[in-house]
Amino acid sequence: MRTKFFNLFTLSLILFISSTSLLFAVNDNPKRSEKIRESFWNSGDKNFDATEIPAKWKDESAVIIAKSSLLSYKKDVWLNTLNYDNYSHYRIKLLDKKAIEEYSQFSIPDNKIEYLNTTHVYAGFKVIKPSGEEIIIPVSNAVLEKGNLDHEKFKTLKLAIPNLEVGDIIDYYIAEELNFTPWSRYYIFDPVIFKLNSRHPIMKQKISFNVMRRCFINLKTLNGAPKFKEVNDEADDKTYYTLEDENRESIEDLRWFYPYRQIPSIKFKVLYAEKSEARSFPGFKGEYEKPKYEVSKDEVLELIEYLYDETEISSSLWSYMKRNKLNKEKNLDKLARDAYNAFRHTSYKGSQVYLITDDNDYFESKSSRVLLNLSKYYSRMKIPHEILIGIPRHISDLKDLILENELIYMLKVNTKNPFYISELGINQSYGSINPSLQGATVYSWQQAPAGKELKKITIPIDLAEANNTTSTVNIELKDMNEDLVEFELKRSAKGESKIYYQDLLMDYYTYNQEEQKRYNYTDAFNGKKDEIARLEQLKKKYLEGRTEKFNEALKNSMASDYDMSIEKVDDINIMKTGRYEENPEFVYTCKVEAKGTIKKVGPNYLIDIGKFLDMQVKLTDEERTRKYDIHMPYARSFEYTIKLHIPQGYTVEGVEDLNTEAINDTGGFSASAKLEGDQLIIHSKKYYNHNFEKVEKWPDMVKFLDESYNFTQKKVLLKKQ
Repeated sequence: MRTKFFNLFTLSLILFISSTSLLFAVNDNPKRSEKIRESFWNSGDKNFDATEIPAKWKDESAVIIAKSSLLSYKKDVWLNTLNYDNYSHYRIKLLDKKAIEEYSQFSIPDNKIEYLNTTHVYAGFKVIKPSGEEIIIPVSNAVLEKGNLDHEKFKTLKLAIPNLEVGDIIDYYIAEELNFTPWSRYYIFDPVIFKLNSRHPIMKQKISFNVMRRCFINLKTLNGAPKFKEVNDEADDKTYYTLEDENRESIEDLRWFYPYRQIPSIKFKVLYAEKSEARSFPGFKGEYEKPKYEVSKDEVLELIEYLYDETEISSSLWSYMKRNKLNKEKNLDKLARDAYNAFRHTSYKGSQVYLITDDNDYFESKSSRVLLNLSKYYSRMKIPHEILIGIPRHISDLKDLILENELIYMLKVNTKNPFYISELGINQSYGSINPSLQGATVYSWQQAPAGKELKKITIPIDLAEANNTTSTVNIELKDMNEDLVEFELKRSAKGESKIYYQDLLMDYYTYNQEEQKRYNYTDAFNGKKDEIARLEQLKKKYLEGRTEKFNEALKNSMASDYDMSIEKVDDINIMKTGRYEENPEFVYTCKVEAKGTIKKVGPNYLIDIGKFLDMQVKLTDEERTRKYDIHMPYARSFEYTIKLHIPQGYTVEGVEDLNTEAINDTGGFSASAKLEGDQLIIHSKKYYNHNFEKVEKWPDMVKFLDESYNFTQKKVLLKKQ
């Protein structure tokens, strides 16, 4: 009876929470809503009273007159709950139709009420006309939209801003107040990185934060950003740390640009920890409620030693190596490589279930922290190696370290034939150097007695040939009058260049036979009879649509890479998976039907032969003048062989125009063409020599980028005999 009552009570509570959650909406608390509205729209901040902009920005699409961000972190008194408040306020002048389109609709997060977690949202929007008239847009006009992100449902509100005109100012704020109970007395809030430039120029901006009661703050200003100042607000008895900034030019999204490395930025993180937990867990902590601006090498050493001590050898890896007597291998070079492959296999074995149930998160590369499990195994087997600790190139240099979670890890195995291990991905193999660390300064650490200290080293940079893509294209003019071609594509990729194609075109069933043969296992489902039947049905359904899924994925990919209309892609064949050292290249073939390369000229035909060279960069006029250094993912090279079958009764003119070359220190492009029997054969090569170039080298890059793009505009004439 008691159980029945408890179940009924629980059900009623759930129904109550579910039903009341439907009643909550943005600005649901009138008293709190009015207070927040007053704090934004009647604050006395003169920056948000301005209506005029500097003449130098009159040709911009929009100008941010004022921008304010306030973040507040605190622990409740006597309770175990934490509060995180995020307040944003913008005042923007719209100067063209593009800006009107950009700001004609807003997404507002909806209130969220879950177990031990409540978020209330308050928002306000008003339009200020050139005449001074202010029009408040009721948030109640917003339309609720539901969606899914990373397998989680979410709700947002879409608010339309009607009747916007050039010269209008839109002034809006969004305030989120989160109250929740953490699962432990050691909780890390999500880190935050601010850029002081945006796609629109900024007249005035302010970033403030405050932390209270058992909270730590880590803070770093980068690339000339102003320093934070301590400000005491006696009215609400709080201490704020505030940065004020002004006159920031607009920065559009640029090609090969790492903004956090070159424009003024701020990164910070807040940690809540009770005293006992703060002492137990190492981390980059300063004093309660006081910003910490630097991290010492000793703090990094303490962190890696703690993480290493807390890490265990993967039980599945150890069991596999022991069961198959691989631990007895005397050749440490071979043992280290076999252990990586076995670790990958045991980590992803059984992934069939996740594939057919559409759990894509499972197939993402494991965190670099997972490599510590492998390091533990190597130490146990006395395989010499070191753990490399660094910050991804796109974030900052090691000298600007301030957050624990910006660190990533890599291994270097120092056996007879040394090699690197970047991560544990389902298609990742050993021997690659994480491109995010290539050329970077990192810490190197080895377990005692070899180590017990950190030393700085520089990670090598791949040569362009290490990340090569080679393509062979055989073209048949299927119907010249209908502008229809058919071509067979064979593509081989290695190094970092293969990962995109592996993830696009492979799944568990692609390499399962290869894995079964190597590791002698079966992929039968486990569990109760009903569950096995359910999974078998899901597998059948998945396999029925699998071929079409890959065809469509490759078609969409090629549509963005080729300057032609991709009509059909089929007959995809994976010749090599590229997952093992003995066959390191990923190789696939496919057949493609396309339009947009043939034009009839009297009795003759113009063929856009250059369009069969895909993935070429077309620089805009704005891109030709560059102010920032060039950060690329990695050095890389591309080789093409294009073969056009010449229809009977036609000759080819314009072959000599297909020979070209532009080569310098940054990279190059070259192409050569010849007639051989009934074929026109073109060979081309393009390469980027480095993963980084100073901005002074940009004109050299432009030369070969232009040459490669210009080649895509080349044509030959099929002349009727």
